[in-house]
Amino acid sequence: MELAILTLQLLKASNILLVFSLGLRARPQDTTYLFHRLGQLLRSFLSMNVIMTLFTAAMIVAFHLHPAVEITLIALAVSPIPPTLPKRALKAGGEASYTIGLLVAASLLSIVFVPLVVNSWRIFVGSPAKISHVSALFVGITTLAPLAAGMLVR
Repeated sequence: MELAILTLQLLKASNILLVFSLGLRARPQDTTYLFHRLGQLLRSFLSMNVIMTLFTAAMIVAFHLHPAVEITLIALAVSPIPPTLPKRALKAGGEASYTIGLLVAASLLSIVFVPLVVNSWRIFVGSPAKISHVSALFVGITTLAPLAAGMLVR
């Protein structure tokens, strides 16, 4: 097995384990925290997904970047919360219910939002990036399944 493939697999495994460890501390009501506070959910979604995506699009159009760089920036802009962010937020004194709720909400919303943005970008700008709903569902599952497993173990 090549070192690059092995490194990628280890990175995926570590992300899954990080989310599992978050699940060990999560309560069922934490997962729905933001869905009961729609204003906070909307502000979080707008700042993370809409504003960041528009900023990224403006930078890509302004600087005429290489297609590989465009695809990478688009992927980073629309990707859900990295699994390390909730742990850092908790260490910094953030509310556990909010951080777990944000992870769940971002994962669920990414199933619809990521393909919508990437495919819209491809259509309107002619970018070679494309993604299917199955790929976005995979992102949701790789976050939600370990979180649920951690909660079950708890």
